Amino acid sequence: MRVAHVNLLPAPRGLAIDEVLQCWPSLPDIAEVAAHGGVRVSVLQAAWQAGGSTRNGIDYHFVDISGTMATAWRARRFARALAEIGAEVLHAHSLGFIEDVYAISRCLSPALPVLIQDHADRLPRWWRRHGLRRRYSIASGIAFTSIDQARPFIEAGLLGPLTRLFEIPESSSRFTPGDRA
Repeated sequence: MRVAHVNLLPAPRGLAIDEVLQCWPSLPDIAEVAAHGGVRVSVLQAAWQAGGSTRNGIDYHFVDISGTMATAWRARRFARALAEIGAEVLHAHSLGFIEDVYAISRCLSPALPVLIQDHADRLPRWWRRHGLRRRYSIASGIAFTSIDQARPFIEAGLLGPLTRLFEIPESSSRFTPGDRA
């Protein structure tokens, strides 16, 4: 199975892929843990220039979003990249990017199962919620660190009764004790 981890928060301008992976250690950590489970993992990272790299068996693709002010334009670029790698599952990071995830899923034919991983996202303002209910419904599942973090979204009616919720702890760090000097 080929899983695509999609990070829609743009990488800082001017950083190479290896520099981004160093600045955002959870990006490779999450992908590598998933790969140890026996799936092929590719990371699609929003960036200001295109690029690619392979590290520890994970393919990293910088998807160029420069000049894409509209969600639909970004979505087409990500959908094209997903098709090129032969993704079978879309793992999107952050409920805050639901507009983009929804637009990407609408561009895909056939549609992919979508897992969205919460990253302590806040509940959208009440006036935006009605339009977002349909968008959240494209998720086959949503992962929270704790189901308690899902409750505000459930109580606001954003997550339907058929949406599968998963309780998955956030990644830790690779910190190990060392010499104080």
